[in-house]
Amino acid sequence: MDRQSKWAGIDTSTRTFAISVVDSCGSVVVSTELPADVALAKGFLAPYSDTLKLVALETGRTSTHLARSLLEAGYPAKVYDALRVYRFLRVRSNKTDSHDARGIAEVGRIGGESIRPVYLKPLGIALVREKLVIRERLIRFRKENENALMNILNAYGVRAADRITSFQALQRNVLAMLNRIEEDYESPIRAQILPLLDLSQMLRRQEGRLEREIDTYANRTEVCRRMMAVPGGGPITAVSFVTAIGDPKRFSNTEDVGPYLGLSPRIWRTGRYSRQSRISKWGNSLTRKHLHIAARTALNSKTDTSLRKWALQLAGRANRKKATVALARKLAVVLLAMWKSGSTFDPNGTQASRQKLV
Repeated sequence: MDRQSKWAGIDTSTRTFAISVVDSCGSVVVSTELPADVALAKGFLAPYSDTLKLVALETGRTSTHLARSLLEAGYPAKVYDALRVYRFLRVRSNKTDSHDARGIAEVGRIGGESIRPVYLKPLGIALVREKLVIRERLIRFRKENENALMNILNAYGVRAADRITSFQALQRNVLAMLNRIEEDYESPIRAQILPLLDLSQMLRRQEGRLEREIDTYANRTEVCRRMMAVPGGGPITAVSFVTAIGDPKRFSNTEDVGPYLGLSPRIWRTGRYSRQSRISKWGNSLTRKHLHIAARTALNSKTDTSLRKWALQLAGRANRKKATVALARKLAVVLLAMWKSGSTFDPNGTQASRQKLV
């Protein structure tokens, strides 16, 4: 290997970029620490652009934007999983940003297949993905807020009169509970509760806005429209799957998408002993959740398909919980196969109805 070949490693933070460049023997050519500015990082690497084989980074809050900017500028940048990089770096006795940068450069130089880079999604897909992430956080915040609201009211011995499914139902129940409380107590509780009710309304409005934008994207995207025909699926599941995978060509075997999303059991085998435990839960937890919801919906629906029959047979041998997880894994495989082949969903599982869309 030519000693002129070089590898760069960048340890990123919100304030600084630690950059180290090493040669083919692992010797440090240059090392520095710069303010967290993409232009400064590009300028520092510019003198080595002709000999750089790779610019390595680890996953983090600021590394994705830097990696995209370096790729656009023509640098061979790759991002590695932070946990795997940590396992590679922890053999070092001292931890500093400059040492980490050199270690990350070594990951790029000698890591090879043992430490594979993560897939860097295109910016357009990443922006759509952010809508799903923000929607999920809004749902969590709203539920926490509404649970706190109801717990405060329940402490006065009142309960909701009917089921809460919408903001109108929530508002109707809360106002009725406040009226009953004020009949028995002299308490300024209304002034404390109404801001929480307003916050819930705002959160629900933002959820609705994001869901409408996701629906619009799903209906305008051909592959998402085909995926929405799968039982239990919908715009959220389709967009979640598409934005999690990014490029279907990443998987030469469609069966690999199950382990990628953490939907396959862990296997421990050595000598004569073999044990299979629960699913690994690696990969994207949000898409795994959406697939699980889709599988549960498909299993409980009255639409009879070959997938549902298969899952019901499995539930009879094992249990419904395991069957739901297995169906979620099967749905991921089916969605990826449809995406790669350009075919429509076949409810009966026969090849005759798998027609390519023109």
